[in-house]
This record gives sequence, structure tokens and C-alpha cells, in this order.
Amino acid sequence: MSRLIYWLERADSDTDIPKSTARTMPEDATVAVTMAALGLPYVRRQFFRSSEGLACVLSFRDEHVTTLFNLRVERALAQRGVRIRKIQVLDRMEHVDAEANRAVA
Repeated sequence: MSRLIYWLERADSDTDIPKSTARTMPEDATVAVTMAALGLPYVRRQFFRSSEGLACVLSFRDEHVTTLFNLRVERALAQRGVRIRKIQVLDRMEHVDAEANRAVA
């Protein structure tokens, strides 16, 4: 199972943001990521904010599902005026450390 962190931000151009909606960037990002994951098996997602901005951690069953999601997500985000700033691979040990820290807190 692979885990990726997608760091998201609002697209620079105002022309990319649909004028008919008054949603916030996190709402637009949630809708877009959800739409990109529709029909794909075992895609888990969790959004969080940090000092670096809005991020979404996605877990994929295998590389095939990861590839299908990546083919869909950029277009879904662009339609809502959001773009991917950075994609980061979440190392298995990082995940174990994060779980341990959460259990301690």
C-alpha cells in the first residue's frame, strides 16, 4: 500500500476559479479529490492543515490505482481552481512514527 501527501493551493489565476460557486479552497479540494477517487478501490484520504498549507494524505491499494488517481486528480482540481503544489511520498517509518506520537498524545 502506497501513501502520498498532496500539498494543495489555490490556482494563481482568477480565471481558473468558477464564479458561480462561493466555496472555500478546502471545500473545492475535498470535492475534487473525492471525484478523482470515485470508483477506485481502497483509496483512503485524510485532509489536514499545517504551517505549509492544506494537504491530503492518500493511501492506495497498489500502483495501478495510484496511476489512475493521478491521471484524474489534476483535471478535477483545475476545474475548481485548485492545484497541486507538491507531492510527497510518505515513508512507512514516518507513518509509524506519526501513529506512535498520536498514541502518546
